[in-house]
Amino acid sequence: MAKELKAFEDYLKWSRRLRSVMEPLIIETLKAGASVVMDFAGNTAGERSWVRSLFEAAGADHVLYVLEASEEMRLSWLIGRNEERPRGFVFRHHNRGRV
Repeated sequence: MAKELKAFEDYLKWSRRLRSVMEPLIIETLKAGASVVMDFAGNTAGERSWVRSLFEAAGADHVLYVLEASEEMRLSWLIGRNEERPRGFVFRHHNRGRV
């Protein structure tokens, strides 16, 4: 998969594919009474709506934690995650034409 992530559009395509696989597994896990922890940006209403659809479909309670952080802090986290990721899984921050 890493070789196929060359552009943001590739990320979107794979994200949709992964969600289609994860969704039934998450719902069944919640229905079984187990907890599911998801670490994702949740920056858009669509992303948050998708997560809501999961716990609602399972009839499960939920807890949402929001981390408020400056742009500098978020960029620091992004760089740290990139250092920990397997080769090929890198998310870049674009700022003023630089990568």
